Amino acid sequence: MQEYNVKFADRTIGTAQVAQTGLYYRITCKCRIDEGVHKLYADSEKGTVLVGVFYPNNGWYEIERRISMQVLGKKIRSFYINPTNEEQGRFCEIFEDQPFPHLPQIGKSCLAQRNGQWGINFD
Repeated sequence: MQEYNVKFADRTIGTAQVAQTGLYYRITCKCRIDEGVHKLYADSEKGTVLVGVFYPNNGWYEIERRISMQVLGKKIRSFYINPTNEEQGRFCEIFEDQPFPHLPQIGKSCLAQRNGQWGINFD
């Protein structure tokens, strides 16, 4: 298992542990960051890869994810986060008890709140 510092701007805010399991990497990340929606990225030999969106857990923000080695390649250089800018990108509201018509387009989108309404922020 390898451990990496997670950077936000110029400061270290947490750690990411990476373990190879077969043809996948198991990535576990734990950070102390301000409230909000934040995305974790990996800088690898294949370029920049979105790992996922953090979820809050007892004062920490965490991610647990499996990603194919084919996506990241054999060398991961670093991990960093960028806050999600809720005012950028296309936004689609989510309504309780209604089907969500945009499932095929979700891709690398994330859950967001805009003007008090929860929805999906498309990159």
